[in-house]
Amino acid sequence: YDTQTNVWTAASDGDLETVRRCIESGAHAPHTPDAQGYTCLHAAASYGHHELLQYLIARPGVNLNCGDEDGDTPLHVVEDVESCRMLLAAGADPSKRNGDGLSPAGNARGEGRDAIADLLAQAHPAAAAADDASVIAARREAAADGDEAMEKLELSLNQLPEAAGGVPAEESSNKRARV
Repeated sequence: YDTQTNVWTAASDGDLETVRRCIESGAHAPHTPDAQGYTCLHAAASYGHHELLQYLIARPGVNLNCGDEDGDTPLHVVEDVESCRMLLAAGADPSKRNGDGLSPAGNARGEGRDAIADLLAQAHPAAAAADDASVIAARREAAADGDEAMEKLELSLNQLPEAAGGVPAEESSNKRARV
């Protein structure tokens, strides 16, 4: 194990071998947080690295309900149904609330991950029912505003070459493709 290795980046990249070396050396646990409370479990769940997630879940003493600085557990940040199923089957708690008071189902609903929200709501109907609809609606609105801002940024970046007197990015890449 190299002390320069960033286990959280390795987990985000789905680098099972590097994460395994870090954990089996005793330097890290699957739920060891970085400065923001982010863990290898959060990374594997959020990026859908199933093989890595299975490895982490199987580690002795793993805390499946570890929260980051916002109180989000791996179930709060899970991005795909299969990872969600894996966490639930391993015993992750679908009723745990984050810093905004949302269950994983409510958090997923607020971020537009409806298939995951449905699965989590089935796993713990009472927790999902207790979520504050106004917080979920505010999350959806913020996500929509963020998407709109990202589209504007992408448009601006695509216009840079033309504004600088160069060839627009699309034409430039088309010309390269024909060469």
